[in-house]
Amino acid sequence: MTNTTTQVLLQSIVSVADAAVFAARSGAATGIYGGLTGGLQTPAEATRRAIDGDIDLLLEAVRRLRRARNFLSPFHRLPDEILALLFDHVVGAADSSEPWYRRLVVLSAVSTSWRRTALGFPALWCRAPSNIPLPLIDLFMERSALLPLDLEYDTNGAASDSQHLAAFSRHSYRWRSVHIKNVEVQNLEAATRDPAPSLKALHLQSSAAGSDRGKSLAAIFAGHSPMLRTLILDGVYIPLACSVYRDLTVLIISNIHFRQREAIHKFLEMLSITSPGLEELGLHFLMFSVGPSSLDPRISLLNLRALAISEYGPTWWYPHILSHISTPPSLRLKIHSHVFKKRGLDTVIPDMAPSPGYFGQIRRLRLVADAKVSESILRVVGFDCTDKLVLVLVLKGCDQLEKVLTCLNEKYHMPLLQVLELDHFPDHSRIVSLLRAFLERYSVLTHIGFGNCSRSYIKLLAASGSEQYLCPQLKELLVSSCPATACDLLDVVKPRTALGDGGVATATMQTLYIAPPLVATETKLRLEGLLKVVYHSPCL
Repeated sequence: MTNTTTQVLLQSIVSVADAAVFAARSGAATGIYGGLTGGLQTPAEATRRAIDGDIDLLLEAVRRLRRARNFLSPFHRLPDEILALLFDHVVGAADSSEPWYRRLVVLSAVSTSWRRTALGFPALWCRAPSNIPLPLIDLFMERSALLPLDLEYDTNGAASDSQHLAAFSRHSYRWRSVHIKNVEVQNLEAATRDPAPSLKALHLQSSAAGSDRGKSLAAIFAGHSPMLRTLILDGVYIPLACSVYRDLTVLIISNIHFRQREAIHKFLEMLSITSPGLEELGLHFLMFSVGPSSLDPRISLLNLRALAISEYGPTWWYPHILSHISTPPSLRLKIHSHVFKKRGLDTVIPDMAPSPGYFGQIRRLRLVADAKVSESILRVVGFDCTDKLVLVLVLKGCDQLEKVLTCLNEKYHMPLLQVLELDHFPDHSRIVSLLRAFLERYSVLTHIGFGNCSRSYIKLLAASGSEQYLCPQLKELLVSSCPATACDLLDVVKPRTALGDGGVATATMQTLYIAPPLVATETKLRLEGLLKVVYHSPCL
């Protein structure tokens, strides 16, 4: 609407208003307004009604003018696609106390244009949360325009589980991802009876641990979920012969008690037959009542990239599984043992000698002894030649460090190891002795770091009389928050920076990293004259 058109419209409205005022003051029985009523009303009533009609026209004109003005604002000039993205960001904000579905309904009612935008992008309505009122479920399903649905349902003890899940299950043919938490198995069974041909990710969590002799989802999706690639089961048992395990790339199973005979045999067969393309496998807090069989198959999971295992106490099942699967060398293995006390590392990771096994790809090894918590924890972390994480062990118990160092010295071989990082090692003579044996075994180490360790460990690297010092190829040494003196460090550095005939260096050490900085002394100056010394903030 141009300015000229607006002015003409306003002038005509003003003229009509002036005529109305004149007619009202003159008291004429007929005229401009009285003639419009056909003489069926008194002049005053006719004039009033006619004026009301003009007021309505005037208000409508004002509304249109305001709408035209609003459309000139920068916000209203945004493309609908950008506005829809802003809506999606507001709706998905995690820091809001307002339920997301209510935020979306409010946004769609702000103005005509916002409503048009909200209704024009069905993807905004494809979420299906547990707290949405039942009457709104069908509204959201209608506005999502048959697009794939992402269902996230958490019962929190609600009595309306069956009603909510029944309303959602009517649309199972549109499910793309489903995450249902804390729901009884019987309700899960009722909600997963129909086929889910588009489902790609399924996460089911029961309110209690599951068992292969308890209630199960044997008929889940009527055996039809061909697109399923991610399956996470927590306390929910699905028979191992079920088709949902087929062609998975991610499988995580937790809190299941397998009581049937040959359960471990069937479990290994399931992994080999139904999921040869498996890339991520998680096995947490499982129990097998019947022991292994000598006929258990050895399987190949050549696409497996990550394997995570958790245990509450000593158990045989996962070392048995580890010893019966073949995985690529680049596998990332993570094991969390809650009870490691008085156990050897070979009870956690099977000794696969003469092959290097799960330690064969480690180039950088980090051992962190955390005694600051109520229960001591040892973390063993390994990285490969590309500095990619390949091994994580979290071991709880009072004597983990001694047990782990013993096994590393006697059973496991790391042919690529070049970097060793030690943090919070206790000042214990037995541990110092075991570390000496470790350094003797891996004399090719080029980088060593000590963090929050006693002087005893650093002095292991010093030359002692006529003895050959440990790790002669050491290039870099880091000492962080350790009580080592400048003299201690000089004893380590000096033989590694000695000059031979013609002033040519006969050793390889190049850099010393220290935190906090040393106090200025003559020894400190001598140290800085031998190699590059870098002072930095305390850290490993």
